[in-house]
Amino acid sequence: MQAAAFGDPGTIEILDAPPPELPPGWVRLAVGSVGICGTDLHMLHGVIGDTRGIRPGHEVGGVIESVGDGVSLQTGTPVAIEPTHGCGECLHCQSGFPNRCVSLTLYGVTTNGGMADLLAVPAHCVHPLSGGITMTMAALCEPLAVCVRAMRLANVGPGDRVAVLGAGSIGLIAIVAARAAGAKDVYITARHEHQREFARALGATEVFADGTSAATALGERLVDVVIETVGGEADTLVEAIHLARPGGTIAVLGAFTGAPPIPALMVMAKELHLVGSSCYAHDTPEGDFALATQLAQRHQDDLVALVTHTFALDQVAAAFATAEDKGTGSIKIHVRP
Repeated sequence: MQAAAFGDPGTIEILDAPPPELPPGWVRLAVGSVGICGTDLHMLHGVIGDTRGIRPGHEVGGVIESVGDGVSLQTGTPVAIEPTHGCGECLHCQSGFPNRCVSLTLYGVTTNGGMADLLAVPAHCVHPLSGGITMTMAALCEPLAVCVRAMRLANVGPGDRVAVLGAGSIGLIAIVAARAAGAKDVYITARHEHQREFARALGATEVFADGTSAATALGERLVDVVIETVGGEADTLVEAIHLARPGGTIAVLGAFTGAPPIPALMVMAKELHLVGSSCYAHDTPEGDFALATQLAQRHQDDLVALVTHTFALDQVAAAFATAEDKGTGSIKIHVRP
């Protein structure tokens, strides 16, 4: 089979590889579509460690090609992949938080992922999807689950006013997740015009150029929850602290590569809640990823439009270049083996 793997920083290449083995309790998928996200771009450039040889792809939709011993799932079933796999034995795993496991495996990040013809994962990572869900939407279930988790941790509920900082794919999907959680108003910041257009189409109440502009426009109408999705070396945590009402919550989804300063006195004075949100968990009867697959059924028509460009597997270098260049009008890039 063919697979894409990171080379030296800034490079990704196609290689030939044997089909993945199929241990008992695992399934093997024919990969249908794989998304590229900001983490993948950090990995491409070696920002988060040595990634040479790793096959990216943690946003994966596929069809079950074969199953290992002890697996009752049927071949031919379309699925979305929950790419986190904990040890299953530690306190975090036993409490429903495999995303906090110190031995966490994250397919496409800590080990080989779905940017290949075939991918094998434990059966518990598979979420079967009903008819009508496309491979594009199957792969979008992962970023949707990230947003579902953030809304749960931030306790977004009916009537809340939410501000989303950043209009990449996570920020835009957060609009849908916030509305599904009951938010009355959802504001968002967006740097590019094509992002603003998508934000309005997805139901944003108002779109601002940045957090400072949002704070000026909203004035005393501060928001209940701020969802930070930018990360990097941005100063968006400062913007979030100014936007949140006293007693409000800030959920951090962005992957910060630096150590941004924050106005801690304001955090104290406003009694703000600052919560990190990583991946998805199973700490409720209905896990975050399972809920995301349900939302996918209802919002497929809205969300698939976020996939602005698609590439074949052998065009993976061009796919990553397009994902990095917002001048192309890109939001979410998919690779289809």
